[in-house]
Amino acid sequence: MNQLLKRIVIVFLFGLLVGLSLNNNSNPEFHLENNPITFVNSLRDGGNQKYPSNFDKNFHKILRKGFPDSKRRVEFEKSKLEFYNSARSKLDRAPTLSMNDKMRLLSPEEHDAINYFTGQGFYRSQQDFRTERNIFDTRESFLIKMHNESNRNRFLKSLKESN
Repeated sequence: MNQLLKRIVIVFLFGLLVGLSLNNNSNPEFHLENNPITFVNSLRDGGNQKYPSNFDKNFHKILRKGFPDSKRRVEFEKSKLEFYNSARSKLDRAPTLSMNDKMRLLSPEEHDAINYFTGQGFYRSQQDFRTERNIFDTRESFLIKMHNESNRNRFLKSLKESN
């Protein structure tokens, strides 16, 4: 009798843990703030993204405040932001649908914009800090790449030459 009770308690606790885990991870897009970077971090659960070994939070804050950017990358991000905001509004208006049904509401451009801001699909390899900077970087992935001094110097040199 005692062993049966132990097994029942173990199964109950396991079910409870799985249930709590599913509740915390379901529908991440409904817990978003207006900042796309917050959305990215919430999907990555904050710790899944690998940062370079020379990542310095204070230096990153300085870069975020005033480091220049290329016009082409900024324009690309702005075009994606329009589709991203459209996708978010569609997803917010359909709270009763399952996640698969919600994704069917989105156009291919909106799917692409979500992939861009979450660093998924094609953009995963493009936004990785080990690749060269490119037009497909978000502002955050671009700044992470600028922690490398040689990347930063090459970018500043090319920025001077383009002006």
